[in-house]
Amino acid sequence: MANHVVDQRSMRFPGVGALSRRDPTPREREAQPSGLTPDETGLAYAQSAIALAVNLSLGLLVAWIVAAANPSWSVIAWSAVLLGVTGVRLLVAVAYRRADEARRTAAVWHRLLVLGAAAAGLTWGSAVPLFLPALAVEQQLVVLMILAGLGVGAIPALASVPLAYVGFALAMILPVAVALAVSDQPELRSLTIAVPVYGAAMLAMARNLRARSRAMVTLVERNRALVRDLTAANEAGHAANEHLLREVERRAATETALVASEERLRDFVETAADWFFELDAQLRVSFASPRYEALLGVPAGGILGREQCALIESAGTRVGGLEAYRDDLLARRPHRRQVSFLPARAVDPVVVELAGKPIRDAAGAFVGFRGTGRDLSESHRLAARLAHQARHDALTALLNRPAFEARLSELLVSPHRLPTTLLYLDLDQFKVVNDTCGHAAGDELLRQVAAVLRARARGGDLVARIGGDEFAVILERCEVNEAVRRAEDLRRAIEDNRFVWGGMGFTVGASIGVVPVDPALGGLTHVMRAADAACYAAKDHGRNRVQVYHPEDEEVLRVHAGMRWVARIEHALDHGRLRLWAQPIVALDGRPESGLHFEVLLRMMDDDGQIVPPGMFLPAAERYGLATRLDRWVVRNVLPMLRRGTDTCDRISCCAVNLSGHSLADEDFLRSIVDACRDPTLASEKLCFEITETAAISNLTHAERFLLALKSYGVRFALDDFGSGLSSFAYLKSLPVDFLKIDGMFVKDMAEDPVDLAMVRAIHDMGAVVGKETIAEFVENDAIRAALEKIGVHYAQGYGIGRPRPIADFLATEADCPASRAVVNG
Repeated sequence: MANHVVDQRSMRFPGVGALSRRDPTPREREAQPSGLTPDETGLAYAQSAIALAVNLSLGLLVAWIVAAANPSWSVIAWSAVLLGVTGVRLLVAVAYRRADEARRTAAVWHRLLVLGAAAAGLTWGSAVPLFLPALAVEQQLVVLMILAGLGVGAIPALASVPLAYVGFALAMILPVAVALAVSDQPELRSLTIAVPVYGAAMLAMARNLRARSRAMVTLVERNRALVRDLTAANEAGHAANEHLLREVERRAATETALVASEERLRDFVETAADWFFELDAQLRVSFASPRYEALLGVPAGGILGREQCALIESAGTRVGGLEAYRDDLLARRPHRRQVSFLPARAVDPVVVELAGKPIRDAAGAFVGFRGTGRDLSESHRLAARLAHQARHDALTALLNRPAFEARLSELLVSPHRLPTTLLYLDLDQFKVVNDTCGHAAGDELLRQVAAVLRARARGGDLVARIGGDEFAVILERCEVNEAVRRAEDLRRAIEDNRFVWGGMGFTVGASIGVVPVDPALGGLTHVMRAADAACYAAKDHGRNRVQVYHPEDEEVLRVHAGMRWVARIEHALDHGRLRLWAQPIVALDGRPESGLHFEVLLRMMDDDGQIVPPGMFLPAAERYGLATRLDRWVVRNVLPMLRRGTDTCDRISCCAVNLSGHSLADEDFLRSIVDACRDPTLASEKLCFEITETAAISNLTHAERFLLALKSYGVRFALDDFGSGLSSFAYLKSLPVDFLKIDGMFVKDMAEDPVDLAMVRAIHDMGAVVGKETIAEFVENDAIRAALEKIGVHYAQGYGIGRPRPIADFLATEADCPASRAVVNG
């Protein structure tokens, strides 16, 4: 609106609007002559363009009239002066219009306006004395009328600046008055009297017009002020309206957010696992979420207004931790307490955690508590279960090995020691039950044995399952003699507990080692090692018996020696001290072989670089569970020799590798060999695994699965030490082996002992019936070889054929030698 008003004003008064867009400052007013404003000066300059155009037109008219009557140089000079004065005034007006508002307020523009008007008036006044005498009366009257009209016309252009108009009028009238007064023409002299009257009339008109112009300027200023005030009021009102609108919108948004927040909080309260409550100053419940009511067994709404501690006391019996919680409430202090109670007809207690902080009003007065609750019952039950599981065996519910060892360690370092004895039990024939009837039967047998041990344990005894079929009992306040009696009682109880599964009955025994828990034996490791040694001694003495540990006992010493071999075997595995050797196997029936046939043998190097015979470390490896690790090492180092396309593989017809009974039952071991055989670059048909008859019979189920899994890849099998078992022929049909290796105890004396000769002949004939080739071990001389050839045994192996030697030397030496011929003893 303000801009619209100013634009209208600017259109009506050109030049004024541009100068009057703002109020003059005090400094601007001081710069103007007294009684003037910048708008009045600007109004004069705004009219200058039209005034100068009229002034110049009239000047040219006067010059034409004079030149027509009396041409002279004075006309040209006067015209030039008029043109120059008019041009300068025009340039000043243009400069004023182009100046910015701050520069227009300078007093110089007023002075230039006055000087320009005076110069123009003097130029016009000089025309009368210069040209009037030479003109005719008619022409003189025209010139005077032009001058009179010019004076009248100057009033609207210069009236806003009195000094400018006075200067113009006086400068023009005085020369005219003087020229008329001294004229020799009576007519002109008679006009002298009219000059003052004319001047007075012109000044009066100018004054009147200036008053009107000032009123106009004042009106413009007031209009501008009014517009400014209206604009400011309008803007203020608009700003107020916008502020009010924003405030309304803000409050609406706040209200919406509060409603959403309240709904969200209500949802949280209703769905949260925790509950929320508030207590008033008398510690009565003033707010409670539904979960709290359900936990306490109070009907909906029945909890409000009741004292909280009394509510908890009424919720069940055996309340615990409530007194400490009540003290916190009475002391009005922040708290976090666990309170428990046993609800009616419940087995497990309810454990809750209550946390709260006091509420105070603006004056600091206590008005109650605000807090939360959490049901920790399930967490406590879970923690108890986890603690139980961490200390107990999942299958038998007896203590597990870590809990057992922790208690045994405490007894060894206890300063107040009482006689304590450790019983170490290992079940006999457990593997037979497990392999014959499956793992489910084995698990049930272990549970029954655990029940027997638990039933015969005294109050202070600790019974634990510490291994697969191994148990331990700590007898506190029990001397060794009493412990032996109790060990015999346990052994008989286990033996009498005849195990039946799937219509099959089994009698299971237990070998038990008895060790006094004495710090003199050393720490936990030494006591367990002593118990293990006593248990193995019991097994070696015939199983299902009790063996007391005595450090000087020869059998115990032997077991201890075996345990020391465990460390040496592990050291050899970890530090590359194992070596592969080979012993040739040759054909006796004259058949040609396509390559080398040999058995891979394992050797170990001691710290001095000497070869350790296998009979010294392999029994310990079998007894203490290291046999499979050794088998893995052997297979891993043999398979690269059987890669197709290599010179080594091309020279080999059959490479025999011994496997222990433990490896037959190891699923990971079987899986690794199957994965290797799936590689088409492996000549698996040249690989032969030798399994002892005893291991095969003891692990019949595993042996059958092992053989069948690898036979599909062309792997061959030999049944080693055949004939040493009483059930050899009965199991022969169920095992898909390719070779029968006749036990060397029959071969080594067959040349002198007819019974051994008959056994060898019987085994070979049985092998022929079932389609198996036979290999004789322990062939140590030509007489045995000749007897074997006469019987028709297919292959021979022994010192009489070739001694074992490092496999690299064997392969290099045999490179050009037919495998079928005898090898010189090495």
